[in-house]
Amino acid sequence: ALSFSQSPMLSQNKTVNYVVGGLAIASLALLAYTVTRPTRETKTGKKLKKKKGKNKSSKKDVTTRTFSKKPIDIHLVMENLDGFNAHVAGDKKNAKQQLIYGSRLIKINDKRVDNLAYEEIYELMQKAKFPMSLQFKQFKQLNQEWTKAEKLKEEANNDFKSGNVKLAIEKVSEAIELHPTNKIYYSNRILMHFKL
Repeated sequence: ALSFSQSPMLSQNKTVNYVVGGLAIASLALLAYTVTRPTRETKTGKKLKKKKGKNKSSKKDVTTRTFSKKPIDIHLVMENLDGFNAHVAGDKKNAKQQLIYGSRLIKINDKRVDNLAYEEIYELMQKAKFPMSLQFKQFKQLNQEWTKAEKLKEEANNDFKSGNVKLAIEKVSEAIELHPTNKIYYSNRILMHFKL
């Protein structure tokens, strides 16, 4: 009978054993991630089940902006934390570009990007040729919530400047509840906490 220490599968060199073991664990972790990460198909299925028959779009709900050169000064975020789609965030940059808060990016030039992972969309934007045409579809409920969140953030900033830090934190926290994927709100709240 072979004992564990005499197994032909194990090397006499402990370092080699640790490296092989580490590679095996990393491979299992990658496999687990690959099997469990959401895909475009599962996301599309979820959206169809949840919103069947709702939010029918018309041509007036779709807007296009063309950018002639880099950098493109817009702020896009995920709709929620599931990792899919890119939406126009509540932000002064986007208001300056006359982009409607909450609108989903659906096309980059001629490539459809709705229901893709946010990271894929970001990569496609980085690789896209200029002039770049971006097409957005409006989402009225997101627009209302994110517009209200941006207003609350501005009020919070004014309260903070006038020294009412607690009220400012309450308002920016409300904004985060309405627009949880906007990192700027979290940054503002952290800075406000430093002044308490």
